[in-house]
Amino acid sequence: MTVCLLFFSLLLLFTGCSIHKPSTAADRYGESPGSQIIHFYQGPLNHLSAVRYGGCPMHPNCSEYGLSAIEKHGALIGWMMMFDRLTRCGLDETHLSPEVIVDGRWKYIDTLEQNDFWWCSANKNTFLIKTQPSEQSLQWGISIE
Repeated sequence: MTVCLLFFSLLLLFTGCSIHKPSTAADRYGESPGSQIIHFYQGPLNHLSAVRYGGCPMHPNCSEYGLSAIEKHGALIGWMMMFDRLTRCGLDETHLSPEVIVDGRWKYIDTLEQNDFWWCSANKNTFLIKTQPSEQSLQWGISIE
């Protein structure tokens, strides 16, 4: 009886670990180390998805947001933006962001473009620090030096 129980326990263990589809060579070797950590989290470490719903209430979800932040801004700034998103996920952002239906579920929109406007403009690779005062501040007589 114990041999049979042990056999079925091991069978269940091995079939549970083989559910994930194998990654391609491009996924393994073509990206930065930070992206590889997130892919590892999305794949083999995502073992609880079969047991419970642990989905992110934001769109795109936090791991996709982190991947695009690392790919767009590099490892250091991308990781900082990803951790900023993780601290905001499901809290105040749900009261501030618009809701949309994604895959039949309500999600809150929080894209990378909404959060990296302070870093650099999309058209030029220049920082968004204005060196000239705006026309309105000149009309009001405001000068910052």
